[in-house]
Amino acid sequence: MRNPNKVIKISYAQGGNLEEELNKFLTAYHTTPHGTTGKAPDEMLFKRCLRTKIPELVPFDKCDEEKGKEYADDKKNAKYPDLKVNDKVLLQQRKACKTTTMYEHDPSGDDQIR
Repeated sequence: MRNPNKVIKISYAQGGNLEEELNKFLTAYHTTPHGTTGKAPDEMLFKRCLRTKIPELVPFDKCDEEKGKEYADDKKNAKYPDLKVNDKVLLQQRKACKTTTMYEHDPSGDDQIR
């Protein structure tokens, strides 16, 4: 997040309207949640949230995202693996050269879920 001094300098350099740019900055600052408190300054000061365009769009976006995920999972037959403790698994390894295999195979049998 910029500080007010930078906003003033940028507005002056671009020849923009200082008051308009400062109002945009302050609106963004007051509605952005603080890292420590997790609440926006306007919410803590006025005991309510200022209405902006972004929070109105978030619930619809999240709903659409979940629908899209369900559709994609259904089309690709995505399932969670049925793995239990002590099941044998193959561990994927990075390909060091052309001759290495995609999976690490341990003949001693240590490739188990712990």
